[in-house]
Amino acid sequence: MKIHHLTVADAFASLKSGLAGLSDAEAARRLDEFGANQVEEVAHQSLLLTFAKELAHFFAIILWIAAGLAFFAEWRDPRQGMAILGFAIVGFVVINGVFSFWQAYRAPSVDALIPALYLKGISTGDFSEALTAILGEGASGLSATNIVRLKAGWEADYKAWSQRDLSQKRYVYWWADGVYFNVRLDEERTCVLVLIGATEDGAKELLAVVDGYRESAQSWRDLVASRRI
Repeated sequence: MKIHHLTVADAFASLKSGLAGLSDAEAARRLDEFGANQVEEVAHQSLLLTFAKELAHFFAIILWIAAGLAFFAEWRDPRQGMAILGFAIVGFVVINGVFSFWQAYRAPSVDALIPALYLKGISTGDFSEALTAILGEGASGLSATNIVRLKAGWEADYKAWSQRDLSQKRYVYWWADGVYFNVRLDEERTCVLVLIGATEDGAKELLAVVDGYRESAQSWRDLVASRRI
């Protein structure tokens, strides 16, 4: 099923969602079935070890052996120019390792790219082409359907986050603001209401991000009441 070929109503129906997002019951069901989407901290490999691996892959090992044989040949029979060949091979391995390490270090993460591209306005059907242009052919398997499933996961995460209990928290200061966008999905959703709280120790926490109606007093009252603060 190519979801970007469906009508808006059919697309939402296939995801069991709607313009207002997942219902409380559907969000709870998905949370119970799939569990929370938790990002676990992964031990990062040291840069030195990462660079060392670029000098020890299969092709590099063959070149190291060739360089060793060249130096051995120079030692057995000097003045044949084999030392120059050995240094040239070593230089090639090192330069190639530095270049590969730099590419890997600078390569963007797919996990970070997908939300960024989505927020920049890339349509669901264009994700595969955009990621292939950035990351190469290895990203071409990320279809529109996979993107839609990711978006459904983001909806469930947002639903669970927005319903968390803040009643035991104490905030000494709040910041409230409405962020306006050029996109107009319908006439009643013209801005996003953002609420940030400061704890007693000075830490700032994002409390809420919801759609509102022109920062009306009723929208703010509904937002504060729904946060269970």
